[in-house]
Amino acid sequence: METFLLISAVINIVLLFFLLRKRRKHSVDSASETEKTEEKKVDVIQFKINEFKTFVAGLSGEINNCESLLYKIAAEVQAVQGALYLLHNNDSHTFLRFHCGYAFYCPASKPIEFEIGEGLIGQVAKDRKILSINTAPVEHTPALSGLGKSVPQYLIICPLVKNEILVGVMELSAFHPYESESEKFIEAASKIITETLKT
Repeated sequence: METFLLISAVINIVLLFFLLRKRRKHSVDSASETEKTEEKKVDVIQFKINEFKTFVAGLSGEINNCESLLYKIAAEVQAVQGALYLLHNNDSHTFLRFHCGYAFYCPASKPIEFEIGEGLIGQVAKDRKILSINTAPVEHTPALSGLGKSVPQYLIICPLVKNEILVGVMELSAFHPYESESEKFIEAASKIITETLKT
């Protein structure tokens, strides 16, 4: 009887050992898969950034560089509108003025302007930090198509800073939340755009 109990105990210990080993292996495999997924995301973002750099390099000499850049970024992150505001100095007055847009138009006779600190555009210029909003203001400009119009609810507004000097602000709006990968791409693309702007 004692021999039987001893054998049974040994078998239970062996089974427990293999069970714990299997769980540990599963946990390590899961962690490894998570790391691989994160690495793939980083690789995809870097690929898109490199692709954008190549696109920018091919635009030299183009008249509507900024519009083309906005279009490319919007297409990449599925934004429905985009606007670029550049910094202007008039005597001692510094302000941001609409420069160009994607699916957004502003007549030259009535340019949109923001003081530093005014509205979301002016605040981003003042803070020099990216702002992500999940509920756009009610008065936000609707996106228009031949089928109708609707106000995009999600905004990303990026400061454009070159050599620690503010040169402008870029705004993108969408109907869906921006994924973290899209935000990282937008941040990197805004820096690339900044380098192409003349200061």
